[in-house]
Amino acid sequence: MLLSQGHGKPTHRLSDDAPPPSEPLLARIRPLASALSGSPVTTDTFAVEVVDPAPEAASPPRHRFAYLFAGAASFPDVQNPAAAIDAIATAMTQTGAAPEALVALPAILTYFGQFIDHDITASSDRDVGPSVIDTDTLVPGNRDAIAGAITNLRSGRLDLDSLYGDAPGQSALGNKLAAAMRDGARMRLGTAFRVDRRPTLPLDDGTDLPRFGALAASGGLTLTDAELDTLEGLTNPTAQERADARARRDRLALIGDERNDENLVVAQFHLALLRLHNATVDAIEATTNDPDAQFRDARRFVTWTYQWLVVNEYLARICDPSILDAVLTDEAKVYGTFRTANHDPAHPDLLPLPFEFSAAAFRFGHSMVRERYDYNLNFGDPDTNPATLDDLFTFTGRGFARVGNGPGIPTLPTNWIIDWDRFVRTLPAFPVRRARAIDTEIAPALRTLTNEPPGVFRNLAVRNLRRGYVMNLPSAQACIAGFAGAGIVIPALSRDDLLGGRTGPAVGSGGFVDHTPLWLYVLREAEVQAGGRHLGALGSRLVAETLVGLIVQDPTSYWNDPSRVGGRWTPTDGPPSGGLRIRSLETMLRAAGVLD
Repeated sequence: MLLSQGHGKPTHRLSDDAPPPSEPLLARIRPLASALSGSPVTTDTFAVEVVDPAPEAASPPRHRFAYLFAGAASFPDVQNPAAAIDAIATAMTQTGAAPEALVALPAILTYFGQFIDHDITASSDRDVGPSVIDTDTLVPGNRDAIAGAITNLRSGRLDLDSLYGDAPGQSALGNKLAAAMRDGARMRLGTAFRVDRRPTLPLDDGTDLPRFGALAASGGLTLTDAELDTLEGLTNPTAQERADARARRDRLALIGDERNDENLVVAQFHLALLRLHNATVDAIEATTNDPDAQFRDARRFVTWTYQWLVVNEYLARICDPSILDAVLTDEAKVYGTFRTANHDPAHPDLLPLPFEFSAAAFRFGHSMVRERYDYNLNFGDPDTNPATLDDLFTFTGRGFARVGNGPGIPTLPTNWIIDWDRFVRTLPAFPVRRARAIDTEIAPALRTLTNEPPGVFRNLAVRNLRRGYVMNLPSAQACIAGFAGAGIVIPALSRDDLLGGRTGPAVGSGGFVDHTPLWLYVLREAEVQAGGRHLGALGSRLVAETLVGLIVQDPTSYWNDPSRVGGRWTPTDGPPSGGLRIRSLETMLRAAGVLD
């Protein structure tokens, strides 16, 4: 169970450094805050608190990340690398009022990808050991030292331990919290704070993630002061320090990975999977009255459905179709070789992750993030009343507004329940419901992330590029050579391709044409080879090899269902959920009761 993992630096609290909320955001919150505090709320009395809570007691290493092409030449020294890298990042960020480049990819894919990332990796971007990026002196690190210092806190498998909270090797307290996430065979849900103009779906009140405060008040979770102090990182706290920590904790979600409550779309996707589990329990209750058997069967169905959707919905839309077909036909042979070389004999059920995937290629989704969204009936017009990216971070457990010393907003307000119809259907009449193109331009909001500490961590492009450099990730050209050594030919971008586009001048002046940072190359490749509609050749191969490989190499996955002969399992072979057979992300959301 991952209760405190943030991005970038180790644990931090930003209530003092976070900028004040914008006036439009205040206008949205004031009615809620006034209702809770019993008095009008003004800008002077209002503050947004962004908290990265203190970590649970350190747990032993689970398994390792490793380099897919460990023998590739080290990234060459660059003259003044910090300035050269930051120049590329500056060129990547959209400025002014230029329109976003949108493609026919539904916006849900941006956040489904983030959910997948949280399910399989944690700690690949920590500013620790030999991978420090907050410095003016950047040096490519020793790969062995980096692999030894950064440990994945996830199993590496697409097994939904982020949903069910039972990651391997966790503490007794973690196991206690995971047990509290269940209510018999079902998963607990939370109730949103009721305000006007609630979206129609779901029809019931299970509209928010379960939160510590509500569960404690209902008797669903009882923790000792010592256990709470452990969760909150407190040592000999004063009464006020303890009270403040409890108030923060009450708003946080009791879920397997708190990163899934950093962004509202991811949080609502997590909720949809919890609801799918409960709908599956409803569908199979007639077959057994044993709650443990109901839970086990529902979990297997939800997990396999999720894995099937990763391949047949996510990868099918994100990757070059011919490359995905080749990877599926060969059962991700490159990842298979990587896994054999890097698995932990003491823990054969844990799967290693390539740094080239986690720290570069799979971060392509950052370019798909939009500045504003057509979110629901309350916040839909992208010009006059959109849901901004800042909003999506505000209306979560870490960003809920607080009013002076008042109670604040305890849960998600009902006017912020997502309308999934606006995220899964890319109708021609509604282009604002699409994702941004996969290219070298990122949204302006990603230049100044308010939920990160000041400095390099607030600029996402700076962070990704610096991280790749100090981690000594093989260049894109080295990765292409590595695949060639495995008998896989990947067409490379030309010199003109790399010197073109918005980042071309910075690539040329920085000396990155022959040794291109992998994350940047994957984005430029998608831009050149696919017009931003999907990944190019190298990006598709790295992402498909890894995600398909994690499924193929997992003996408990749907791919290896022993009851299927002559074909793979599909969700239509399992129990129907919500009265529907699942064939897509859209029908999965219908089964969960959050889409009509």
